[in-house]
Amino acid sequence: MNQRMRKYKQSASRLLSLAVRNHPVEIIRTSAFESPFAE
Repeated sequence: MNQRMRKYKQSASRLLSLAVRNHPVEIIRTSAFESPFAE
């Protein structure tokens, strides 16, 4: 269980960094519109 979570976090962070490196503007725009904390 712990291993699975650790592996998931690693792959998620890797995907996130990859996405940010490829499309920073799109990520910021979508996060700004879709974030539940955006006002």
